[in-house]
Amino acid sequence: MNVHFTPLRMSVRSLVAILAVGGLVATGCGSSDSPAPTTSTAAPTTSSTTTPAPTVTVEAPVVLYDFGSPEAVDGWTTVNDTVMGGVSTATVTWNEGALVFAGTVSLDNNGGFTSVVGPPDGSLGAAGPSTAGLSLVGTGDGKTYVAQLRTASGGFIQRFATAPGQAAVWELPFDGFTPVDFMLDPRPAAPPLDPASITQIAIYLLDGQEGPFTLSLTEIVGLTP
Repeated sequence: MNVHFTPLRMSVRSLVAILAVGGLVATGCGSSDSPAPTTSTAAPTTSSTTTPAPTVTVEAPVVLYDFGSPEAVDGWTTVNDTVMGGVSTATVTWNEGALVFAGTVSLDNNGGFTSVVGPPDGSLGAAGPSTAGLSLVGTGDGKTYVAQLRTASGGFIQRFATAPGQAAVWELPFDGFTPVDFMLDPRPAAPPLDPASITQIAIYLLDGQEGPFTLSLTEIVGLTP
């Protein structure tokens, strides 16, 4: 379909008259022989204010343990059910930037647990009040582990589940830790965890999960509030 537009023809006089009615021309219309009216249009004055972008401060996480070098696993040891007559085994080694906790849990001889324990560390309690918990960074094997925070008054535990061969970050807030005795049985009357009192970290494998296991940790950092 062709659309034809008819040109709009308008004399200067008519144009000026229209502009004058609209208040855009201050002078009246002259004859057709008069010079074209002059118009004065002041350039608009604009004022712009640029609001600076807000400054956002991101708190860097507190790194409690970085297992990037072999020396980082010095002082970490294993404690197994052999202390009670069991036969479970475990080792703690360093491999490619990670602490590797591995072994085999056996239920024989009333056993069924193994653990890796970090060295006593006063910096844990010092960092505690400025953090909301722990973040464990690493790779699991599909088993559920128990993180234990030790204090002078007793231990506190929280479980975390892993996926086979999948790298993950396990966030463990302090208010998710429950008080236990040395046998990891609940202490219902105990006061809640005081992060400033933490002196040591341990990780257990128990709950009847027999067989081989491997847990690799690259970092343990403070959970940002």
